[in-house]
Amino acid sequence: LSGEASFIDNPGGRHRFSYNSRGLRSPEIPLEKGSGERRLLMVGDSHTFGVGVGDKGRFSNRLQQVWAADQKPLFHDVINTARPASTFLDYERQLSFAESYDVDAIAVVIFTGNDLVETERVRA
Repeated sequence: LSGEASFIDNPGGRHRFSYNSRGLRSPEIPLEKGSGERRLLMVGDSHTFGVGVGDKGRFSNRLQQVWAADQKPLFHDVINTARPASTFLDYERQLSFAESYDVDAIAVVIFTGNDLVETERVRA
């Protein structure tokens, strides 16, 4: 799947983005990891998802690039499960990918500008 969209925080620009077969905005990553490989799962909202930037501009993709250039990378794969408009209540679904991808670490990315307020609004 792929798409193109404009976003409120960058209305003048259009960005290409793609999804893998599991519906994540991440490269296609096999469930079984290679010997000695380490994986990072990223959980978050629209900022982690990368609203307003193309695939290559997201910070999860940039981390992947930096680590790929290293002889002994901290992580071999960065799996981004973030979704726009997510709150803490949505993170459980995102975390469900951790076991199937056999991740070694999880980064929960919080944007303090709206995450706490939106979670309270959803609860009410």
